[in-house]
Amino acid sequence: MENLFKTKYTQADIDEIKTWFDRHADQLPTEFVLNESTRYLNLPTSIKSFFEIWNIHHDNPTFSGQIYQLFLIRQKLIADGMTD
Repeated sequence: MENLFKTKYTQADIDEIKTWFDRHADQLPTEFVLNESTRYLNLPTSIKSFFEIWNIHHDNPTFSGQIYQLFLIRQKLIADGMTD
C-alpha cells in the first residue's frame, strides 16, 4: 500500500483530493469504516471538516494527520469499488 503521508501537503495536493471528493460527493456513504480503529458515522461531514482544518491550519504540520485521512479514505473507497 502506497504511503500517502506528508508532513506538509501542498495546495496542489489539496486541490487534487478535493476535486476527487467533489466529483464523488453523491456516492459517499454516510457510515464508513476505514480500518479496525477508525469509523466515520457521517463521512461527508467529516470530509468537509478535514478541508476546513486545511483552510485554517495549512501551514501547521501538526494537522497533517487529519489531512492524511482524506487520502486514506479515498484509497479505501477506491479499493472498495468506487471508481473514477
